[in-house]
Amino acid sequence: MKEVHIIKSGSLRATIGPIGTIRRILSSRLFLNEKGYDVKLFSGNKMIDRFPTFTEKNDTTTKKRRLKLFLDNLAKKWFLLAVILIEYKWVTHKFFIKKYHKLNQPCDIAVFHAELECYYFLKKQTKRKKKTKTVLFFHNDGIPLQMYLIYYPCIANSWYYRVLMKRFEYTLRNVDGCAFICRVGMENIINRYSFVREKSYLIVNGITDLNESDLADATIIRTSADKTKLKLVTVGSVSIRKGQRYIIEAISKLPHNVRDRIHLHIVGDGPDCQYCKQKVESGGLNSLVTFWGGILNSEVYKVLAESDVFVLLSSNEGLPISIIEAMRGGLPIISTDVSGIPELVSYNNGVILDSSNRADSFYNLLINSSQFDWKTMGHNSRKAYEEWYTFDRMLNKYVSMLNSM
Repeated sequence: MKEVHIIKSGSLRATIGPIGTIRRILSSRLFLNEKGYDVKLFSGNKMIDRFPTFTEKNDTTTKKRRLKLFLDNLAKKWFLLAVILIEYKWVTHKFFIKKYHKLNQPCDIAVFHAELECYYFLKKQTKRKKKTKTVLFFHNDGIPLQMYLIYYPCIANSWYYRVLMKRFEYTLRNVDGCAFICRVGMENIINRYSFVREKSYLIVNGITDLNESDLADATIIRTSADKTKLKLVTVGSVSIRKGQRYIIEAISKLPHNVRDRIHLHIVGDGPDCQYCKQKVESGGLNSLVTFWGGILNSEVYKVLAESDVFVLLSSNEGLPISIIEAMRGGLPIISTDVSGIPELVSYNNGVILDSSNRADSFYNLLINSSQFDWKTMGHNSRKAYEEWYTFDRMLNKYVSMLNSM
């Protein structure tokens, strides 16, 4: 029996994609045991060496969170503050890896879902005699440091950017396996670093299907839903990157005879939520937009079931779980031409828009929305999910990767 450690700093209660993937892997521990792997989790403030049980809870706005958002906004222009905030993250991950090593629990394979933990693990491992095989998952489009540049644009072309690139390249060269959740992410890395090709694994995101009870609930909700309006739904952190504000902007520009036949559901919370609510209020759209807030992920399928079309106007992604959830629910997809999204919307199951002008692109689509066969696109979404994006398929690819280590 080989020992596999999933090493992830921070909480596993978040609803972001990488955390969901880890939780699904851990939920399949018995299956992995049968394949010869004993999987253990090491995460958060407390190291865990047993199979954990998770309970969901909603994220709430706290003083600490508001302070972080305030500092992040300042750091977009203040270089020194940006360096301090980024280095603080690196230092906390370094401390986490030190804490992990003090447990002195050897393993055969260490799996990482963030570059920071992986970097410090590899640096420490050079001093050890027994070499643990390492795997790093990339939950993005494979463009180095892109998220840093989105949140802290002032570091571009600086000495500090070069420091971060050296860390990134060190990790790539020394890790034993690179796992990618979307094809474009793998291609972007390989095009830049050809040596990664031989140790690359494409493990496309997948999620479990709804159980029989939830499927029955979804059917009832769908059949009783209002058929007089085109019901749009978007799910995710409410942020400029996810683009909810551009959905609202497009709807506000529509002629009244078109606008009044639309209703938008916004599921999620985040730094742009207040701005979106103000735009809805000032635009007189209160009756056309419903803000659900950060509801439990286990309840999202109900909002999807009463909707007609899923919308995500992101400027940057990996392979969004929110789109796969919508496909599982049989919804057509409207999204942007970034990252792995076109891979998901390539089954005649939706429409891809120009990400460089999100509001206008979406506006033009809404004006002509009656020309699209949304129902057929929704059926195609469900078929694509069943064939390509189930968790069973992902899990088998995961095992194949472990077997090759």
